[in-house]
Amino acid sequence: MLAGRRRQVNTTTGTLTTSTVSTAPSMHPDTTRRSNSSARTALWNPTKRIKFSTEVEPPSLYPSLDFKRFFQSQEAAALSDTSQTKLPQPVHSPKPDTRKPPNSYQANQCVSSERTTAKAMTEKSTGTYTVRQQAQVPQRGISTNKSQPIVEPPMTSLDFNISKELFEAARKQPKDSPGSFWSHTMYKSTNPDGTTQNVKVHYCTSKHTMEHVCRNYFLNEPVLGFDLEWVAYAKREGGPRENVSLIQIASPGRIGLFHVAMFPKNDFVAPTFRQIMEDPSVEKVGVHIQADCTRLRNFLGVKTRGIFELSHLYKLLKHAEDKQRRKLINKVPVALATQVHELLKLPLYKDQSVRSSNWSTSLTSKQLTYSAADAYAGLQLYHVLEERRLAMDPRPDRPRHAELGLPIPIPPTPAVSDVESDLGSDIESVQDSGSDEFSDGSIEEVMQELVEAEVANQAAARDLIIAAGETKVAQRRASRPGGRLSVSPSALRTFYIWQANADLTPADVARLLRDPPLQTGTVIGYILDAIRAEKLTFPKDRLQREVLSLLNPTLASGKYRSIVKQCGQP
Repeated sequence: MLAGRRRQVNTTTGTLTTSTVSTAPSMHPDTTRRSNSSARTALWNPTKRIKFSTEVEPPSLYPSLDFKRFFQSQEAAALSDTSQTKLPQPVHSPKPDTRKPPNSYQANQCVSSERTTAKAMTEKSTGTYTVRQQAQVPQRGISTNKSQPIVEPPMTSLDFNISKELFEAARKQPKDSPGSFWSHTMYKSTNPDGTTQNVKVHYCTSKHTMEHVCRNYFLNEPVLGFDLEWVAYAKREGGPRENVSLIQIASPGRIGLFHVAMFPKNDFVAPTFRQIMEDPSVEKVGVHIQADCTRLRNFLGVKTRGIFELSHLYKLLKHAEDKQRRKLINKVPVALATQVHELLKLPLYKDQSVRSSNWSTSLTSKQLTYSAADAYAGLQLYHVLEERRLAMDPRPDRPRHAELGLPIPIPPTPAVSDVESDLGSDIESVQDSGSDEFSDGSIEEVMQELVEAEVANQAAARDLIIAAGETKVAQRRASRPGGRLSVSPSALRTFYIWQANADLTPADVARLLRDPPLQTGTVIGYILDAIRAEKLTFPKDRLQREVLSLLNPTLASGKYRSIVKQCGQP
């Protein structure tokens, strides 16, 4: 006979009773034989009789429960209302049992229970019921005490600077959330009386209001941020409304948005705006700004002077103090978003749905914010970069205006000794040397210098390719009466670059010309426009393989039908 214990809980009183019951064991011959053959591994051995040791309960994985709190009668509830409520005392976990478990089955059972109860629960008493809260457990591999580096907002000598509170709030926002992006709305000016002033935006839809805003707010500003927006894939026949849809200029305290596409009459240029743009003493700053000014000249007849490309100053300051990285100083543009994120410490909103939206109709709130931020970002970047340049020792010369076509004034590379020259030219001599003069760190530095030199060589080669294309454009312009071309210089340059470099596809040319890259479709359009307008010769097989195979069927049977026929296609 086997003796066992049964426990019952009285739900009224909350008491726990234990009774002993007897059960007859059921034995089977096969069970007896298996027990004799594996007595060492069995839970009990029938030949040695049945012996019960003192019952050892495994350590409780949960705190002990107060059943009276769970099953409370109306009388107990009434008594609890009249008596003073005592705060629950902290429940201490029972000490683990250090004795060896009676058998392997019990030990395995305890381990299994621990694995299935990985989340600890704590009890919190709240009156007549109990609420369980999940304990906060730090994630594995994540240090909760790790301090984040403090990033200070960039400040300049301007009256308008970014609010530290708004800057820190934006940095705490989740990545790519609406509140995480840089914006002109973060910039404030503090008046003498302690009040703050925000950057004001002037949205103009007529020449009259454009003239008023330019004359009263932007005429005497020495530096202006400048940018343009236009309809994606706009054609020359679309005129100014599609090709120069929106003009943006910015001063420290104001932003002007001149929506040319919405002007009621075909008179788009206010006299004061023309005066500002053609004045070389007024800096017009931006990224890839010369292309915008070329568009302004072609469609509005405004010949901009005082054009300052921010990418030139950005690369000059970034690489001027490193003699090896000075080779990376070139005229290849660096995206506005890249410069903002690095220098202004917040990402710039560049959603493609807004960037390629229709700018010839009334602007949405997203379009207004996007366009105002672009012009104002250029202005703030200029002052951050220029003040850093003035603080350098020795101070590098400032890049010239882009319309002059002068090279960036790169500081001369200081002379190096023969030992340094050998170190930079032959890495094997360092690795094979048995001397302890060079450490592992110096070898890594040399390897890094070699990699950077290779990058510089690639950038130099890219500049040579672009320069060769521009030379061909200049030669063709010089051969024409009055220097007039039948197609834009950008399209002609693109064709010459593609034609002269058989290893470059239109997608490669798009990456070569701009960062971020142009659309491949834009490059294809440039190539075909140049061929059609200038009657240029071209490699038919290559044009069919790399260009016409990607062309929209509507354009293939329409605008570029003659070129398709020249390639032998029906």
